[in-house]
Amino acid sequence: MTSIADKVSGNNQPRLDKTRAVAVYSNTYNPMRSRPMRSLVACVLFLLCPCVHSQSLAHFPRFDPQQLYQPSNVVRWHAHLWIAIDETWGQAPAADNFDWLQVPLQHTVPWQPQQQPLGTVVQYQGLHYVAVQPITAATAAPEQSPRWRQFNHPALGYSLPLVDPIESRSVDVDRNDNGLRDDFEAHVLLTWPAEVLRQAGFNSGYLYHDLLQVNQYQPSLIDREWAQTLSNSLAASRQCQQQLHQQHPQFSGFESKFFNTAARLAARAHAEQQLILVLGEHYQPQISPMPCEQVRLSHHNEQLPLRL
Repeated sequence: MTSIADKVSGNNQPRLDKTRAVAVYSNTYNPMRSRPMRSLVACVLFLLCPCVHSQSLAHFPRFDPQQLYQPSNVVRWHAHLWIAIDETWGQAPAADNFDWLQVPLQHTVPWQPQQQPLGTVVQYQGLHYVAVQPITAATAAPEQSPRWRQFNHPALGYSLPLVDPIESRSVDVDRNDNGLRDDFEAHVLLTWPAEVLRQAGFNSGYLYHDLLQVNQYQPSLIDREWAQTLSNSLAASRQCQQQLHQQHPQFSGFESKFFNTAARLAARAHAEQQLILVLGEHYQPQISPMPCEQVRLSHHNEQLPLRL
């Protein structure tokens, strides 16, 4: 029996671009034509020029339990950046590990010459910096002081949930309580930088969440009008993602990342069967000429209404 919403398959792998330093020099200056001199100048520019020392998430070292970390060291762990507060070894960064401070991504402020606590994220001349040491009013501007560390992150401006890869395979966790499963939300933010893809991902996540609500009730209790809207939205979501793939060829869909375990695939299949029992096998979903907008408008994040 054909599912109401066909699966959009594909392997979505996070792509985190590594920024490279580029040394620009004049070919007309004879001493610069020697390879040692060019290498030396390139190294100096990399160290001194903030415009080429832009540090993406992938630039920072992954936490190594065998390494001794000193205060102000920065590592990446579970897609977040962490600052060592004290000398530490062997204990992974975590919300309840007070040797580490998680770099906040959601809120940033313009830099001002004033006192700032450790971990403050500021904007300065179009770049983002985090305070790896406490800041005083006398501290130099971020580009001139080692107390600041320049960084970039694909989820800047968002409340990126902290995801445990092992836990997320067996438990549906929504720690930031926004109606999206944390591992799926993190996938959308870390994989797709284009805002149109992110919003489509969030809308799809809400829609898949609504679909799984169907499994909580007998078909006779499910409101038919609600089931029609859900069925229409699922079909529109598939059409929307096909359009997005045409605009962004690297995009390969969201559904395989949401239903990413055998248990979740089984839950989806059961929910779709429930819809078929409510609507009948011959129900034809209605898709608007603007399927992405149809999916967005269908999201209401409310509980499934039941027949009385």
